[in-house]
Amino acid sequence: MKKIGVIELEEKYFNQVWYYYKYEPKRFLFEFIEKIFIHFISLTTQKDIEATSLNQLLKNHPLEEDFKYLKDKELWEMRIKEFYQVNRDKSLSSSAYSEKKENLVELYNETYKVLTQDFTNPNQYFNTLRTNFMQLLNAMPESIYD
Repeated sequence: MKKIGVIELEEKYFNQVWYYYKYEPKRFLFEFIEKIFIHFISLTTQKDIEATSLNQLLKNHPLEEDFKYLKDKELWEMRIKEFYQVNRDKSLSSSAYSEKKENLVELYNETYKVLTQDFTNPNQYFNTLRTNFMQLLNAMPESIYD
C-alpha cells in the first residue's frame, strides 16, 4: 500500500495513475499534433484554405479546446518543468539537468510562436509546425507511451 496524504492505495492502482500522469504532457502533444495534421490533410483536399491562422482553422472544431489548452504558455512551461523533474535522468549533474530543462522550455516557446503566428502558405506553415513539435517531443525524456 502507498500512502498519499490520507489516502492509501494499492501499489498497482498507484502505479497506473502515476504512469498516466508521468507521460501525459508528452502524450498530449503527440496526440494533438497527429489530430491537427489529420484535420489539415482533410482540408487540403479542398481548393483553398481561407484561414490565415491556426486559431481560425480550428474555430468550432473539436480540437479548439485542446488548442486553447496548449496555448496557455504559463501552464505549459510549468508542466514541462514538472515533466522533466519526474523523468529526470539521475546521472545528470545539476547544471546539465537545468540546461536540458531550460532547453525544453525554449523549444516549447519556439513552438508556441509558430502556433500563434498567422500564415500565408499553409503547407510551409504546417511543415514548420511539424518540425517544431518533433524537436520538442524528441527533447522530452522518456517514451510517449509506456
